[in-house]
Amino acid sequence: PTSRTYYLCMMRGTKKALFNGRMEIHNYEQRLEYWKRRIAKERYAYRALEFISHLKTKGLSDGRVCAYASRLPGLQRVLAKADLEPEKIDSKEVENILAELLKNTMKGSTKQ
Repeated sequence: PTSRTYYLCMMRGTKKALFNGRMEIHNYEQRLEYWKRRIAKERYAYRALEFISHLKTKGLSDGRVCAYASRLPGLQRVLAKADLEPEKIDSKEVENILAELLKNTMKGSTKQ
């Protein structure tokens, strides 16, 4: 890598200048660690972290895993607010949870 490439990466706080021969500009590793820390603070953290491990095992891209991880804290809060355990949820409760999530996170035009 050129010194400029290395300098730019160090400015972003990354330790690797190149990833598979090109610059890593999305910092998915750091983003995923951030979301894991956020998830660990919420109720049912063990289930959410298991889900992230499952996604990684299935071979999903780092970007996709980060996208799912970023939505898990909201889901955890809804479950905790409703005092529901993930293992004991039936289909009606899933519909209620989805309605709550859609009400809180999306604009009206998205809820179709």
